Amino acid sequence: MTENPPQLLPEVIALARDAGRTILEVYEKSSYTVSEKDDRSPLTEADLRSEKLILAGLRRIAPEIPVLSEETGQVPWATRRGWNRLWVVDPLDGTKEFIGRNGEFTVNIALVQDGRAVLGVVQADVVAGVPGREPHGPLAAREPDQTPVIHGVGDARQERAPRRPHLLPALQRFRRRTRLPSAPR
Repeated sequence: MTENPPQLLPEVIALARDAGRTILEVYEKSSYTVSEKDDRSPLTEADLRSEKLILAGLRRIAPEIPVLSEETGQVPWATRRGWNRLWVVDPLDGTKEFIGRNGEFTVNIALVQDGRAVLGVVQADVVAGVPGREPHGPLAAREPDQTPVIHGVGDARQERAPRRPHLLPALQRFRRRTRLPSAPR
């Protein structure tokens, strides 16, 4: 059983980066599949490919920890109520932004224990074609380890890239969902 969240962090960061690359493969295509979920929100080929990769990776990293992912539907409360630890995943947060091609989308992965995030990763791969913003991520031909990753373990948060104010809305949505605290000032 995996008991130490900090030990999981490098693998979860690598997994988020791989998911980001998978998303960008779809983003760079001239057309891709878009459908609608039951709640009428969009679902793209990129959402599904990213989720498939993340779910397989989390099963490899920590097979004993269940996963609650936005795209696979809700696990009944009767099942989830017994989970004291789980992964919470949004494989492509910002699907509408992805479709609109403004580049403001992220991959979000959190480990929640007893109702509180103990590890979180937000991967942001691209801001392309947005006036006043420097493109970054693979579309700007940077090395994969230079794409912005915001991660945290427990009450600490670090950024693995210079501050990116345009990522704040995605980070705030992720924090609300997982209760990941802000970085100490």
